[in-house]
Amino acid sequence: MKKKRIGAMILILLVLTAGATVFAATIDGAREEIDRIQEEISKTRSRLNELDSLKSDLEAYIEELDKELSEVTEALGEIEVQMEEKQDEIEQTRQELEAAQEDERQQYEAMKVRIQYMYERGDTEYVDLLFSAENISELLNSVEYISQISEYDRDMLDVYVAVKEEIQAKEERLEAEYAELETLKTENEAKQASLETIMEAKAEEIEAYDAQIGDAQGQLMDFEEDIEEQEAIIARIERQMEESRKAEEASRKAAEESSRAAEESRRAAEESSRAAESSQDGAGGGEDSDGEEPDEDGEEPPEETEEEPAVSNSGHIWPVASSNITSRFGTRTDPVTGKKGASHSGVDIAAPYGTAIKASASGVVMTVGYTSINGNYVKVYHGDGIYTVYCHCSAILVSEGESVSQGETIAKVGSTGKSTGNHLHYGFNVNGSYVNPLNYVSP
Repeated sequence: MKKKRIGAMILILLVLTAGATVFAATIDGAREEIDRIQEEISKTRSRLNELDSLKSDLEAYIEELDKELSEVTEALGEIEVQMEEKQDEIEQTRQELEAAQEDERQQYEAMKVRIQYMYERGDTEYVDLLFSAENISELLNSVEYISQISEYDRDMLDVYVAVKEEIQAKEERLEAEYAELETLKTENEAKQASLETIMEAKAEEIEAYDAQIGDAQGQLMDFEEDIEEQEAIIARIERQMEESRKAEEASRKAAEESSRAAEESRRAAEESSRAAESSQDGAGGGEDSDGEEPDEDGEEPPEETEEEPAVSNSGHIWPVASSNITSRFGTRTDPVTGKKGASHSGVDIAAPYGTAIKASASGVVMTVGYTSINGNYVKVYHGDGIYTVYCHCSAILVSEGESVSQGETIAKVGSTGKSTGNHLHYGFNVNGSYVNPLNYVSP
């Protein structure tokens, strides 16, 4: 039976050796896949940077167009104000022209009446006026008076005609200026329409760039997920290799122990045989001392891999002031992509933006970083192979290597990374594997 067990141990060792070769090949394949994905990520990021640059240039150009459009719109407003003012001036000038024409007409009518009177009465009235003078002074005054009346009529008529002509010229000038403003307005309206058309076309180009950028970002997220899957494969295989190494070590120890036990049994049988041969009569009532080897039930089982250390509920506290768990540990439908059967390595706890995130136990900050999936995140080591992870933070308040106390605020709730709203993704990692946090802590 011992020989059979030793043979089984040798077979196990051969299987483990072959398994290690397979594990190594699988890890190499996963790492090659990661390298390939990283190369694709590099290409996609280069394309994304190029698209961002093109979009930025286009946005700058649109900004200049927008400024020019604002200037044209402002100029149009000023032109319309000037046109209204010119229209008011033209209307006022027309009224002045009508008044001047009326004054001219009245003066002309008055002069016609006086001329008609003089024609009908002749010079009698003037002669009477002259002979009625009592002295030479009155005579001269009368002659001067008559002359002044005639000259006044002529002068006033000339003045009214000049005023009318001046107002007419002013009206023509204002109408010409108004026509120029209308032309300028038409030109600016055409320029405004052209700028608006260009801006609409450029806005459509930006939408196209946004679509391409969205596609590239989606590819990056897919690549990140692929890398996480490959890294998970590597981590799982490395754990299996470690477990295989421990099993191999346990098998080796068991084989050595079996060999030692067989040797001791053989020696004991030889001693019993020699003792029986040297005893008197060579026989007795006792049992045969050449008893069989101990059966397999007497062997101790090989060492087993220790289970993950348990952490009591009182060892960790709930990390945020909210008990609204929106997504639990395990498989689920991805809330962003809609992919079914997605693996969720923690619990999601909805909380308002900026809510304090507290360390669930004392420890040391191992990682502070950002990924497109996790957003801003913090990883804290608590000893005994236990880590906690806090993702999608709006702000990080601690630094790598910093010691933190249980209940100390280390970050703020946000929605960075791959997230559909403000929440905390709380992860619990024991000896390299993520486990359900609700097995160790509750709200």
